[in-house]
Amino acid sequence: MHPVKCLLRVRAMTIEQWNIVLSSIIAVLMVIYGIWLKYVIDQQLKAKDAAIQALEAGLKAKDSEISRLERDAAPAIVADYTTVRQYANSVTEQRIQLQGQLDTLSSEHQRHRSVAPAELLLSEVGGLQIASGLIVQALERFGSAVQPSPDSITKLVQDIVDVAKQIQHEIGSRIAKITGLVDAIKSSA
Repeated sequence: MHPVKCLLRVRAMTIEQWNIVLSSIIAVLMVIYGIWLKYVIDQQLKAKDAAIQALEAGLKAKDSEISRLERDAAPAIVADYTTVRQYANSVTEQRIQLQGQLDTLSSEHQRHRSVAPAELLLSEVGGLQIASGLIVQALERFGSAVQPSPDSITKLVQDIVDVAKQIQHEIGSRIAKITGLVDAIKSSA
């Protein structure tokens, strides 16, 4: 048939005929769309299944790696923890010992600082006693070696008495200081 005649025939169709043709075309298009949609959905499901399988394989690999690490690392972690704990305990014991030694040395130092002034004063008193002894020895030698005049003997005796009194005064003041320091040490202890 000639295309023009075909067009004329198409114009001669009624509305019911057009309705049937259009309904048939829509039905065919819907079947084609359904087939195409099923194909797309099947492809998506296959892609999803492939992705799930890939992820499951990755998870299995990670799980096996985690298990291997747990088997390998757990004993090492426990050993390291034990080592660190032993080190911490030993450092703590050393610190306690050093603190005890420090306390002992601090108390000895404090006691020494408290006693040092008293020891110094005792040394001074000893020095004064030695000095007075030397003066007495020198005077004894002087008296036995020379025949002094009565005025010089009187003057010498007076000077010796003054020096002896001064020495006795110094000894007494230092003994009083020592007594005060000893009392302070006793009251602080």
